[in-house]
Amino acid sequence: MKYCLVKLSCALLLLTSMMACSNHEPPFVLKGDPALTQDIKVNIELIKDTSSTMATAYYNGKSYALDNQNVLRYVIYISYKDSLFYRAEMDNLHGKVSGEVRNEILITRKGDAVMATYNPFQTDTPNAAGALLPASLFFVNAIQKAAEKDWYTGLFTADNKAAQTVSLPAAAQKTGLKPINNCEPGESFIFGADDFKSYTEDQMRGQGIISFQMDKYDRLTILNMDDTYFGEIVLGQDGSYFTLTLPKRIVARRLITSFDYANYDFDAEKVSADKDYLFIYVNKKKRKVKKADLKYTFSTWPDYIKAQSLLLKDCNLLTDAQGKPNPKSKGLAFDVTEINGDEIKIKSTKDCLGEDGPYLDLQGKVKWRLGDKLLVDFALCI
Repeated sequence: MKYCLVKLSCALLLLTSMMACSNHEPPFVLKGDPALTQDIKVNIELIKDTSSTMATAYYNGKSYALDNQNVLRYVIYISYKDSLFYRAEMDNLHGKVSGEVRNEILITRKGDAVMATYNPFQTDTPNAAGALLPASLFFVNAIQKAAEKDWYTGLFTADNKAAQTVSLPAAAQKTGLKPINNCEPGESFIFGADDFKSYTEDQMRGQGIISFQMDKYDRLTILNMDDTYFGEIVLGQDGSYFTLTLPKRIVARRLITSFDYANYDFDAEKVSADKDYLFIYVNKKKRKVKKADLKYTFSTWPDYIKAQSLLLKDCNLLTDAQGKPNPKSKGLAFDVTEINGDEIKIKSTKDCLGEDGPYLDLQGKVKWRLGDKLLVDFALCI
């Protein structure tokens, strides 16, 4: 199974004319279960012929009016509980394409995932919904998260002048983010549900990765090395929920207990290390799991890398003919075509980010590790 970080967006629609729309533009309306929408924030970048303005349309249960007349292009930023994120960008075709116009945002739930749909026209077949993703899957890195998170969670209203003075996305998209000088190892958030959160880290541990496969009624019980109980995960009988008795904060290679994106990957020692137990790393310490009645696979680090789709860190982008970092390689998904020690050959792929995901035909070489530190990111393919 491949993973890649994803930024979801609506299909890019091209304007045939750059003239402002002369028809009256409908207000934005948020629809969905109030239990979901009460924690939703919607900010919209309104791109006009000579200006770009950020405005809040919906903020934790309250709607706000915004001036969206004569808008050429919309960029919609949605967050849920300030921890899940979604972005959609499209040209404003109202007045240029026939149909009953609207600006409708629909929030729904699919399994454990929160989904967002933007519908610009009345239709019996709504646009495809996109899943709101946790920060670690949505933002390329911590720098991008720090620069952009406020666009999803801030309040941009006439009464909040301070908020409106932040740098607008359009300008940031033109200039891009400056690459950092080196890849500082760290942790990043992967998944959160209620009071449970999981993180990944750049520090590599063990000889490879053990990936567990769980079916209904399966139980993954993790013990400390002294045989005391650490915690467990149980897949519910209907296959749509999990019971967790793990600590509230987990650091593992990739632990996602959402049914739609379920994943149980742990840094590990080789399977042959013990007759009865598998040794995995959780919260940066070696722990163990009984082999009996478990379904799992072990991959060496090189094999695991080859099986993934990757995203590049700002400190480790492809380089151009002059040896300078190529900013166009940021945010793209890459497949590994060859691995040679610490170096990999990669080629961009359009099979990971979905039809609306960014894609450019790029290839080249990068380092995937420095000693026992990862220099690339894994993320979830849709």
